[in-house]
Amino acid sequence: MKDFWMWIGENYDQLFWVLAVIGLCGGAAWKVYTHFKADRSVTTTSSPQKHSGSGDNVGGDKVEGDKFTGDKIVKYSRDPQDKKTIQTYENTLEWYRKELSKRDLALEERNRLIKELKGALETATVITQSGGPLAVKAQALIDRFIEAPNDPNLLPQLDDLIASYEDGTIPQLIQLYLGRGALGYYSDTQRSLDAYTRVTQLDPKHKEAHNSRGILLKRLGELPEAEAAYHQVLELAQKQNDQRFQATALNNLGLLAKTSGDSKEAETLYRNSLKIYQQIGNKEGIARNYSNLGMLAETSGDSKKAENLYRKALQIHQKIGNKEGIAHNYTHLGILAKTRRNPKEAEKLYREALKINQQIENKEGIASNYCNLGVLAYNHGNSKEAEILHRNALEINQQIENKAGIANSYTNQGMLAETHRNPKEAENLYRKALKINQQIRNKKGIATNYNNLGNLAFHCKDLEEAENFFRKALKINQKIERKEGIAIKYCNLADLAKTLKSQRRHEPCGCLPVICTRLSVRMIGFKNFNLRLIVWTELLKQ
Repeated sequence: MKDFWMWIGENYDQLFWVLAVIGLCGGAAWKVYTHFKADRSVTTTSSPQKHSGSGDNVGGDKVEGDKFTGDKIVKYSRDPQDKKTIQTYENTLEWYRKELSKRDLALEERNRLIKELKGALETATVITQSGGPLAVKAQALIDRFIEAPNDPNLLPQLDDLIASYEDGTIPQLIQLYLGRGALGYYSDTQRSLDAYTRVTQLDPKHKEAHNSRGILLKRLGELPEAEAAYHQVLELAQKQNDQRFQATALNNLGLLAKTSGDSKEAETLYRNSLKIYQQIGNKEGIARNYSNLGMLAETSGDSKKAENLYRKALQIHQKIGNKEGIAHNYTHLGILAKTRRNPKEAEKLYREALKINQQIENKEGIASNYCNLGVLAYNHGNSKEAEILHRNALEINQQIENKAGIANSYTNQGMLAETHRNPKEAENLYRKALKINQQIRNKKGIATNYNNLGNLAFHCKDLEEAENFFRKALKINQKIERKEGIAIKYCNLADLAKTLKSQRRHEPCGCLPVICTRLSVRMIGFKNFNLRLIVWTELLKQ
């Protein structure tokens, strides 16, 4: 020991400088560490905070600080773990839950959106603990959301908070962007899409954000981009062995295939999705795929198969108490009853669906039911009632920015204008509907609008224009294998040929020969008796 102290005395100068250098390096390293840590957290000008373990708070981390209101500085206190705060958020989120119930949304999707918004509010609450200007912005957002959750200024406030927090921690930044996406999901589709896109940039493996992008891109009519997003979800789900998301992605890709007119691909995708949902016992997913397969069967003219699938879906929805699903399937069973020329049964089913949709405030469903009831009223010759119902449907669809619904309402109002012998107004409405359907790439809607414009041109004696529209409609219906549409277009072309024949007795007919047209119709092989009856009636006229 004595030798040790002697050694220190002899080497004192060297030891001093070594220790000094070590101290300086350590201090510099600590400075660098705290600097970068501050960059990835909330950087603010410090506002005094007091943490107390007392009071009615679960975590013992009640936060107090300054809140700037105009020229005044007031004190605020909020604890993210406080029981009262949690209850306040739950009460506020109930408003959002009711808003989402106005949409024809799957329960799974609705719960996801609520979770995303709740996560953003909880993140904002954590930010209030930092103090300073950023904490003030977060507190102002929370207070406003609690006071007026439907305030349109909430979105700009949230955008401002996110912009100020761009250098914050990535997990919290993702939560804020997810909340932004959820809050503007229907009221601000493009900005909502931008928010989810930002999440995928911050976390490329975020399946929920990729899925939300696909849904929003489809709504905007960007089908190739939507397909790419859904394929990304499927790829991630397969890598992570997430069967639920695999089934979701397959179902969404099926919806895209149906919209694009590829019914065979749509059926394959729906059946693959159904198989997975059955394996994992997801009843809502099973019912959803039965409904989707039913719609494909309905489009192809197989009403018996469609009814069987709709009733399977209905039975599951009734068992699990999913009112949206019950109303949805009542509506489709009503459409089948109308196709079978049973208007009383159709009206009964539509009104059952309407009653449920009104109870749960499902605006999209209510608009759809008004539209269907309007068509029945129109077919019964009650144009006034039809006009009221279609106007109500249009107003609701415009409120909720449902483009497909708006296009459908314009189409129905165009038919009413045609009945009232107002061809200019009818054409204007049909073209409005056509423009929207082209934007969202709704092939069935496009074919319907071409057919309507063809009928209008036919009645206005513009036979060349009529033939052009009928042929466009026929081409699309053949592509999407919509047999009812094919039959109607063949009959329209047959009527057109007959008119041309009477006008040009000694001239060759410019459209398909009537006999060839009707023989082609024979080969379609309809299972629906009423459609077959229409076609054979036309055949016997020749």
